[in-house]
Amino acid sequence: MAHLLFRPTFEIPFSEGALRILLEALIDINLMSIRAQAYPLLYESGVYYQAEEPGFERFLSIPSVIDQGYGDCEDLACWRIAELRHRGQYAVPYLILTRTDDRLRYHIAVSLSNNVIEDPSDRLS
Repeated sequence: MAHLLFRPTFEIPFSEGALRILLEALIDINLMSIRAQAYPLLYESGVYYQAEEPGFERFLSIPSVIDQGYGDCEDLACWRIAELRHRGQYAVPYLILTRTDDRLRYHIAVSLSNNVIEDPSDRLS
């Protein structure tokens, strides 16, 4: 599958709603990737968690994470959610929002149907 190099540059006012839209878009892109080509399961892929620099954010799809060898919290959580949804399981992004020094920070994990929160970043650190 060919990679589409798409580097949109835009700024949006940060809101939980806007973040959820971006996360669902990445999950949908990952689902399309999984349907088009066989990828390893996240926890068997050999990728690891690495945070991005503060103030710098990229939303990476499964092929991009594999090529890079690592992803941050939303990259890994959206991959995991896509693979679970592909198998017919319920999974949604779980947002952890914190404010420090006038900055809003977020962390993304996975919420499962049994109210369990799975954190791929923690597992792959």
